[in-house]
Amino acid sequence: MGKNVVAILLILLMVMNIGCLKADEVMQQDSYVENEIKIGILIYRFDDQFISSVKATIIEQAEEINAMNPQEIIVDIVDGKNQQDIQDDQIDHFIQEDYDALAINLVDRSNAANVIDKAKQADIPIVFFNREPVEVDMARWEKTYYVGAKAEDSGIIQGEIAVSYWMDNPQVDKNGDGIMQYVMLEGQPGHQDALLRTKYAINAVVEQGIEVEELVRDTANWQRSEAKDKMATWLDFFGDDIEFIFSNNDAMALGAIDAMKASEVAYNIPVVGVDAIESAIEALETGEIIGTVNNDNAEQGKMVMNMAYYLAINEDPNDYIPDIVNGTYLWIPYEKVLPNID
Repeated sequence: MGKNVVAILLILLMVMNIGCLKADEVMQQDSYVENEIKIGILIYRFDDQFISSVKATIIEQAEEINAMNPQEIIVDIVDGKNQQDIQDDQIDHFIQEDYDALAINLVDRSNAANVIDKAKQADIPIVFFNREPVEVDMARWEKTYYVGAKAEDSGIIQGEIAVSYWMDNPQVDKNGDGIMQYVMLEGQPGHQDALLRTKYAINAVVEQGIEVEELVRDTANWQRSEAKDKMATWLDFFGDDIEFIFSNNDAMALGAIDAMKASEVAYNIPVVGVDAIESAIEALETGEIIGTVNNDNAEQGKMVMNMAYYLAINEDPNDYIPDIVNGTYLWIPYEKVLPNID
């Protein structure tokens, strides 16, 4: 066989290989000739239970990609310690070191414009995840993407869980007035997910014809310990007037349960959360939580890493990952999680 024919066949094989690449089957790309790919992953804080699970999946997916890639892929994951100035320094470092792509879980989503402008100047594409920048910021540069879930959907599902429980358990209406007296544990102030989960959870209840009365709401910054302290204060003040507890995430829902357990009064107030973290699933099976919403950490982590990888090798993620909305947003759907009832 002539040399020209062999060369043509090799080129065809390479093109076929790239064309068959899928988001869940990252394969070797021989067309990329550099010896090293550098991807920076910036996490707002490592001790967030949900985000730590996303981080673990990112690491696993990076290892899978690395095992099938001819180049060395360096993935650096850093902790912003919930301080924007620390994260800004980390971003500046990755840009100075000429990283090929960044995946950023922002400390403060209002800082997105500043981050995008820096990355644009350096021509380093960005995948934001879990904390969605506002649309006008996302539109600043075409090499800006987002992976996450629609927070309003999780609120709606929370509301549906609450409605079903309220209707099936009339004893929850302790004073018999037909009004759901509730408290709301919110996440970080100004966080998109916190704002939308709070709004849409209650809207979903009201839309089913159930009257509601908010006794109190306050932020606990997604943290179990802070939620326990808030809930302990509310129990002291409102006591049995509290008929329902909504929590923007499972960690805070578990904090509310901790407060009830620590109280001298035996409280059994229904609690609904979001994230479906492992400890919440355990609480679900013991009846301590009435329901939660699965925020698919595994799929989020996997897609963040895949998208960052395609961008790092100068490929368009839209060519390999289906359902990217407007070429920019990859939405990971939520799922309702209820106790297993035999």
